Amino acid sequence: MGALVGMALDALVRAVVFAAAALAALALGLAALGVAVIGAAAVVLALGLAALSVAFQAIKPFAFVLVRVACVVACVAGVAVSFGPVWASFGGDVPALLPAGVLLVVPVGFVARIGAGFGGLLLAGALAWMAGVLLPAAHPIVRALAIMVVVGAVVYQSLTGGNRDGEAESG
Repeated sequence: MGALVGMALDALVRAVVFAAAALAALALGLAALGVAVIGAAAVVLALGLAALSVAFQAIKPFAFVLVRVACVVACVAGVAVSFGPVWASFGGDVPALLPAGVLLVVPVGFVARIGAGFGGLLLAGALAWMAGVLLPAAHPIVRALAIMVVVGAVVYQSLTGGNRDGEAESG
């Protein structure tokens, strides 16, 4: 009977060893699969970066034009998106068109008049968008002050001829 128990114990030890070897092989197989997936992802990323590099080289001659168009589009989009909320915050009727226009359109004209360039247009569009976000929640006195600040800046710029700090024009 002792030999039978010894044979059973030997078979059990061999089964455990084979199961451990099978689990180790499975773990190695999963690790190899992970490495293969990471390698494939790296190849796809490299191909994408190469395609992006080629695309940038193709766009390079037109980049200055595209940046300028993007600045103008951002300005127009900022004014267009913000006009409705700003107009509604001033009452949403015909007389409310004047303060809404002053807050959104006059800064764009101001930027164009002083020659701030395309970055200025981008800034004017961003300020128009911020006005559309902030003014509907603001108190009516804050809205009136915003109009006075915009009109005051335009008047100041007109009176000083576009010079900073009131400097006289040198001709």
